[in-house]
Amino acid sequence: MATRQLLAMPPIPTVLGCGAKVTPSTAGSSARAPMRQTVFLNDAQRDALQDFLLRLDRDTRGRRFGHVVSDDMLRDHARRALEEAVCVIGIAADGRLRGVLELYSCAPQAHCEGALVVETAWRRRGLGSALLRAAMRHARDSSLGPIRLIFARDNWPMRSLVARADAHFDLVLDEICAEVAPARSSTI
Repeated sequence: MATRQLLAMPPIPTVLGCGAKVTPSTAGSSARAPMRQTVFLNDAQRDALQDFLLRLDRDTRGRRFGHVVSDDMLRDHARRALEEAVCVIGIAADGRLRGVLELYSCAPQAHCEGALVVETAWRRRGLGSALLRAAMRHARDSSLGPIRLIFARDNWPMRSLVARADAHFDLVLDEICAEVAPARSSTI
């Protein structure tokens, strides 16, 4: 099994905070540490985020965005996500971004919305759990409220992931809306 590590690109810190400015001195020696940690992405990692999104297969793209998306739409999404999301959390393996969770404010609602995607070949290895734990900690620390994740009814891995986080489920047409409380980060 491959060792998980931080990306070999502009230095990425281990969880400094959303939008944190990264310099080599803030990254420290963690750039060589085995990767089981998540990192908050900022504009310096836009190319890595874009490359990650462009590597997603057609089915994964459709599940993440709810429809077919072109490469141009994915490039635009990478830019907009880093500008508009409360934070974008990434996880890397083999020097490349392998999973991402975006958190968006739903103010004035008392919750935020999350969008989680992991590369097909890297699923069922704990990357989604690590991303969700980091998002739950951030939501708790930032007083964002519960995280809502919306996904297809037949997405059994997502169902299992959010169930381990004690999510509350609502079924709406062909989608599931799962609400995860930020204070329960130790359960998954």
